[in-house]
Amino acid sequence: MRTEPGSRHTRWWLIPAYLAISTFPLSLAGQATPEATRSDAVSAPTEARVRKTLPALSVTGNHTVEAGTTVDGIVVVGGDLRIGGEVKGDAAVFNGDLVLEKTGVVLGDALVTNGRIVNEGGRVRGEMLSISSSEAAAGSVSAGMNTEGLTGREARSPREDRESGFQRHRVGILSTLAFGLVLMGIGASLVFYARPQLEAVSDTIRASTVKAAATGFAAVFLILPVFVVLIVTLAVSIVGIPLLLVAIPLYPLVIFGGLIFGLLASAHAIGERTAEQNRNIRQRNSYSYLFLGTGVLIVPLIVSHLISMTGFLSVIGLLLRVVTIFAILVATAVGLGATILARGGLRASHARPAGNAGSFDDPSFFIDPLLEDEDV
Repeated sequence: MRTEPGSRHTRWWLIPAYLAISTFPLSLAGQATPEATRSDAVSAPTEARVRKTLPALSVTGNHTVEAGTTVDGIVVVGGDLRIGGEVKGDAAVFNGDLVLEKTGVVLGDALVTNGRIVNEGGRVRGEMLSISSSEAAAGSVSAGMNTEGLTGREARSPREDRESGFQRHRVGILSTLAFGLVLMGIGASLVFYARPQLEAVSDTIRASTVKAAATGFAAVFLILPVFVVLIVTLAVSIVGIPLLLVAIPLYPLVIFGGLIFGLLASAHAIGERTAEQNRNIRQRNSYSYLFLGTGVLIVPLIVSHLISMTGFLSVIGLLLRVVTIFAILVATAVGLGATILARGGLRASHARPAGNAGSFDDPSFFIDPLLEDEDV
């Protein structure tokens, strides 16, 4: 962007000037065209080898500034302008599109009304502005930005930006719901096939939270170093070389499985604790704990996207989203640490004693006898 004093604000007086010029483009074009035609007829062989420099132009209909041509400035009314050469001043298009080819350069501003600015690899030193008819009448600019170095992009209006943001947050809500459903599906399978192990890890999280957190964060930092040491150890031994074919894909799968198991165990612990604090929850079993805890983790993400859709509260939505993602990562690390301490749920030495699990003697609570806690 040029740094002339007041260029960002005082340049808007060019808009009415361009509109005034556009009322008599034929006369200006008629004055310039014959002279340019005679020049082309006389010196066509020479111009094929040298760069052409033309004065400022005002034309109607489609126009192209060819590569190798320099124009002091150009106004196009009722047509598209394609720039492959260089425009020393401003380039303005009314009721048409402005297309910057790869070799095109605009040293001033690029202004378009009732059209688009399409950058195919060119450069604009000044501002890239797109104005609709209603916005031009109201004196408001729909887009202003420095576009030097941007390729293959279009200048977008605030309405298009809002629609794009709305679409992005809608996709975020759908992806969050899909993530939650996948977690619940995996968790339901774990409850069905490995409920004692899942509950042992969940109890370890609740009884030894600090120890599980320290173990989990240490494990996260050691994931990559341990993998490198494992690969090197297997690579230097004859017996270990064939095992590399198994260790390389298996190690990431084990880590991923441990992280998912830890996250689900944390969700189970959160759901269990939430159920203990709310006596209105009558269905108390591992399924309900898991689903409730998963909801507690992902609902704030959905709320953050809904808040961001309002536009004026987008900062609050972003802050809530960051905090929620951080909480999910912490819960995953704590769950991984508890999984390590509980040896994958096979050891309950760090879990709380059964007598401290809380009282559920209230007859208003319903406990499925098939899902009552059992010793691991």
